[in-house]
Amino acid sequence: MIHAVRFYVVSPEKDPAFQAMLGEGGLYRELTRHLQPGLIAINLLRSQILESAYLSTEFWVTEDAYLAAQDATEQSVLTRLLKNMTISCLDLAPFAFPPRVDTEENWTDISTIAVAHCIKSRGREDA
Repeated sequence: MIHAVRFYVVSPEKDPAFQAMLGEGGLYRELTRHLQPGLIAINLLRSQILESAYLSTEFWVTEDAYLAAQDATEQSVLTRLLKNMTISCLDLAPFAFPPRVDTEENWTDISTIAVAHCIKSRGREDA
């Protein structure tokens, strides 16, 4: 499973629009979920100290799904919309869980298969 982490500092006047895009039920979240079938979930956390700071985490089924989304034109349009609402945006990079173990062949992450099976068994066919 891939976790993509981004840190945003949002312009105060654009904060409501940013929350509407990336918050619960937001346009970015809903469109990404439908356009990118490898996306499991997006969480948006707001700083308790700096009101205009946010951290988002995206959970992807596989690294290939994450990389395909980064190359997709429709995803880059959504990402640009979000970044235009910010003072700064820092991609902290994708992280793998469990940690990747490189072998001579491509790595296999059995927990990804288990997570996808669990999601599908709960009625989410987009996993």
